[in-house]
Amino acid sequence: MMKQSSLNKHSAAFTLTLSTLMMSVPSTAAARSTSAKFIDDISPRGGSHVGEILRDKPARAPRVTDLKLDQYSLSCKMNVLKKMGWSLNYPAATSSIKIQATDPCQANSLQELLQQKRMILNLPASSQSSDLDAVLINNGSLCGYKQYYHQAVKTATRKLDQNHLYIFNTPFTKGVVRLGTVDQWREQGCYVDSGAETKCFAPAGLIGSSVQALYSRAFSSECATGLQIAEFATIAELFGTPKTDLYFQAPEFFIGDWSNAQNSLSVIHGQTGLRLNGKDGKFYGKLGYKALIGVPGYIGSVFPAEYLDDKTNANENALIVDATAEGADQLNKMGGQEYYFKFLRQIWEQSKQVDRNEIHALQKMAEDGPINSNWLQLMPYLRRMGTAYREARPSDAMISLAKMLEDPFLNTTKVYVHPTGAQSYAWHILRLARINPRTPYGIFFYEESTHAEIFYRWVKSELDSCK
Repeated sequence: MMKQSSLNKHSAAFTLTLSTLMMSVPSTAAARSTSAKFIDDISPRGGSHVGEILRDKPARAPRVTDLKLDQYSLSCKMNVLKKMGWSLNYPAATSSIKIQATDPCQANSLQELLQQKRMILNLPASSQSSDLDAVLINNGSLCGYKQYYHQAVKTATRKLDQNHLYIFNTPFTKGVVRLGTVDQWREQGCYVDSGAETKCFAPAGLIGSSVQALYSRAFSSECATGLQIAEFATIAELFGTPKTDLYFQAPEFFIGDWSNAQNSLSVIHGQTGLRLNGKDGKFYGKLGYKALIGVPGYIGSVFPAEYLDDKTNANENALIVDATAEGADQLNKMGGQEYYFKFLRQIWEQSKQVDRNEIHALQKMAEDGPINSNWLQLMPYLRRMGTAYREARPSDAMISLAKMLEDPFLNTTKVYVHPTGAQSYAWHILRLARINPRTPYGIFFYEESTHAEIFYRWVKSELDSCK
């Protein structure tokens, strides 16, 4: 294993090293780490569950001292809060800070947060700089940050998808990722011996320019390293090129197979920084749909390998890039991942009663937009399946399957998967039903840094800009 270097001076103040937390596909074993509740000055909708922040030891909520907030002025912190969508008021009768919030993670834009005053911070005239410390990293500020993250992840995945020289590994490709033609990435020693063909990479120079090269240069990967690349590209878009190099080190942008990623200094799936354990999905559903944006996970086959007709599609590593308030409400209402594991089994049972071409027609409908079970809406897509379907009406089984897939979470939540781009969960379930019809699939979420380490570094970068 390679010797691990310390973090740079910009991140050392608030980054904590983790023991191995990355979960290998398709394992769903519970994290072995201790955990603590997320800072929660604004409770999620409908309950007190707030997910878990994972770190090595001891278990505790992230403290504001991790960010060294005492070095920033009151006016600086107020400017950053405004940038995150807070409306600041100064009522004469107020003797202490009071927060009013109305579903900030359900807001469609930063403008909506401000115009509708979804987050109001009432401040007394005697406010001190330290009074704002907890507010800077509470769930309301997290929701404001996610407005910026949403734009970043859409930009990053669109650029990757538009790079037609970035292809999926062929059966003849050796290794999970081939970056040999991209000069901005250097091959480095791996942490774990995963086989003779295993290759691991890190930026050769500036991180920002290394990420930019992935938008235009020729290279290949499978979907697991494709997920890592999409997450790194999102971070670069969120911070911008200069700040990416200021707040991250090259080893933190490590790319390799899962075994090596989890043992690396990767800031997204390695041993660097804070993680949020939201694997049951309840945290995201309760907080609101913006909380879903940027969550990594996978769509995994449930049955053993002998039930797979195409083993290369055993799992799809996915990054949520778009969602809706209705989808988050449904996830919250139904109780998270456990419900969808059972519901997707029912969908699979129903799909076995549906003609393969009808499944394909539904997939085409999902590609164009949300699935609609009205038979008149289904007809044009069914007719695309050939002359045998020109006069056919959708079967009852097809309509029943469509109704199940109208579930708002499945129908409106879009995930980026290399090389298919951004499609809804419903689209992927239908695709996999055609490719591997003998096994159901489940939706799983990884432990992630989007709501933890990346959030804290972004807050620090904004504070540093006005220091």
